[in-house]
Amino acid sequence: MRTFFQRKILIKIAETLAARETCLKNQSREDAKELANWNVLPKNVICVQDPVSAGAHTGRYLVNFHNGRYFLRGLRLNKNHVDIYLDILQYIRSIAANTNDISLFPSTPPEITAIKKFSNADNLSFANCGKKKLGSRQKRDGQVAQFVYSGFQAREDAHPWHALVRNNALGLLCGGTLISKQTVLTVAHCIFKMNPRDFDVTIGKYDTYSSSDAKIQTLKPSRLVTHPNYVGGQFNFDVGLIVFETGFEITEHVRPICLWNEGSNLERVANKSAVLVGFGLAENFSVPTTLQEAQLAIRSNRECYLSDRPFFGKQLKPGDNFCAGHTKGASACVGDSGGSLSIGGKNGRWFVRGVVSAGKAKVISRGGKKETVCNPDGFSLFTDVAFYLDWIVENSPDTFFQI
Repeated sequence: MRTFFQRKILIKIAETLAARETCLKNQSREDAKELANWNVLPKNVICVQDPVSAGAHTGRYLVNFHNGRYFLRGLRLNKNHVDIYLDILQYIRSIAANTNDISLFPSTPPEITAIKKFSNADNLSFANCGKKKLGSRQKRDGQVAQFVYSGFQAREDAHPWHALVRNNALGLLCGGTLISKQTVLTVAHCIFKMNPRDFDVTIGKYDTYSSSDAKIQTLKPSRLVTHPNYVGGQFNFDVGLIVFETGFEITEHVRPICLWNEGSNLERVANKSAVLVGFGLAENFSVPTTLQEAQLAIRSNRECYLSDRPFFGKQLKPGDNFCAGHTKGASACVGDSGGSLSIGGKNGRWFVRGVVSAGKAKVISRGGKKETVCNPDGFSLFTDVAFYLDWIVENSPDTFFQI
C-alpha cells in the first residue's frame, strides 16, 4: 500500500513541476525512444522533478489534492530522474465514454448564429405555416396536466401538423410533424433502413377510431431519409424525414408547422414552456384513443445533466439534443417518438424546436409479461431542430432558403 506515501509526495510535487521541454530534453536516448514508442505528444505529459527525499521514484500515479478530495491526474511513463506522467485530462472524455459508471458534463458546440432567410414571405419555412384554428389547452378533471404520461386530450384542429406514422409491417407507431406539403419531420430510429411502402402517414387524426372523417388525410411516402451519421440503436443524429411524391393538401385541418430559425442558443428558451403531442402511452401506461398533449419546460443542459448524471452524461449531446419535462411524472412515452416539441411565437405562429427522441426506461410487469416503458420521473431528450436546420431544408423538396 502506497497511499500514505503518495499523499506525502503531493506537497512536494506542487513545488517541483518541471517544464515539459526541459524534462523531455533531459531524457536519455533510450528513454526518449521509449516515449516515442508510446506515441504520446509532448502536450499530453506532465513532468515532475524527482524529490528523492520523498521517494517519488516509486510512485506510479500522480494525484492532485483539491477541496479535501484526491483526484487521479497522471499515469507514470518512465523511471528516470525526471518523472514523466501521461496527463489523463487530455483523455477524460474518452475514458468517460468507454465506461458504464463514469459521467462527464458534455461539451457544448459553438452557437449557430448565422441564420439564413427562408424563401417564403416573413422568413417562414413554408407559406402560412404554424397557424392553427383553435387553441390547444384543454382541461382534464378541472386541472391542466403537465405531461403526456397522464396528459390531457387535445382539441380537434389544435395540432394540424401532427402526423401519426404507422409501420404496417412491424405494427409500430411513431409520431411526426408536417413541415411542408411534401415532408414530415420525425426521428431516424422510427424509419431507419425501412421500406417506405410499409408506412401509412395520417394527419388530422385526433381519435384512433376515426378513419372516415373528411378532415383526415393518409398518404404513403415515396422516400425515407435518415441523417447520414445516424447509427441504429443510438440516439445521436436521431433525425429523419418522410418524403411524399405529391404531398398533402393544405387545409384548415392539415397545415405545416414552422421550422425554428432563431439560432441554437438553448439559454434563450431554457425554462420556456413548450407543447408536446402524441398518441404514446398515457397514464398507467395505457394506450390512449385520442391525441394527447402536454406543456413541458425546456431545461438547460446543466440542469438536464445534474438531474441524472449516469444517464444524461452518456445520452445528452448539446447541439444534437436537449431536455424538457419535469422530474416527477413528466415524460414523453413509448409511441411519442418523432412527435414535435413546439414553441408559440409572434403573430400566433408555432415553431418546432425539438423532436421526441429518447428518455430513461423502466421495466414493468403487465399481463404476466415484462414490458419496457418510459420512466416518467425524469426529463425526455429531444433532437434539436436548430442544429439540423440546414440538413432538414436541404432534404425537403419544397422548403428553401433564399439564394
